[in-house]
Amino acid sequence: MVSRANALGLRGWVRNRLDGSVEAVVQGEATEVNRMVEWARRGPSNAVVTSVNIFPSEGDFVGFQLREST
Repeated sequence: MVSRANALGLRGWVRNRLDGSVEAVVQGEATEVNRMVEWARRGPSNAVVTSVNIFPSEGDFVGFQLREST
């Protein structure tokens, strides 16, 4: 997800959760954020995506980073 976000020029972060889910905050141009959401609905080739939940968030991020699992 980090490389995909960087390729789209997005900012924010992503982390794996201990329950197997993935949490991310994505910031950028609406078109590129929508592309990331559509990609997340499919996930990488070995992923099993059962749902994607979207919530508004605030923050000002520089770059896109991988955070420690929680």
